Amino acid sequence: MLRHVLITVLITICCAASVWADDTEIYGTLTNPSLEPNVLIIFDTSGSMATEDIPGVPYDEKELYSGSYENNGVYQRTWNWTQFRWDWNLITGNVDDIKCTAIKDQLKDTGYALTMGHT
Repeated sequence: MLRHVLITVLITICCAASVWADDTEIYGTLTNPSLEPNVLIIFDTSGSMATEDIPGVPYDEKELYSGSYENNGVYQRTWNWTQFRWDWNLITGNVDDIKCTAIKDQLKDTGYALTMGHT
């Protein structure tokens, strides 16, 4: 029995070594340069495509907003699966505490930041 397992493993290793391919070979350019390209177009019509990332009225730095939130605070919106709702979590109480100038400038100009890059 052990002999059959060993032979099967050796044959599998030998066959796998001969099937080595480069990532560009999926386009057929190495083995058949006259091969027509393959194109895949996907139209996503699921319900998630209909949602807006930033709905509502744009942020106005001069307006005083009401509510139980910090006036100069920065919040992150996260989905709460246990209560099936959006929660707003305080990141910092003052937007000037943010070290990344790109994010800080976006927050001050538009009221939200779309990138999470670091500077």
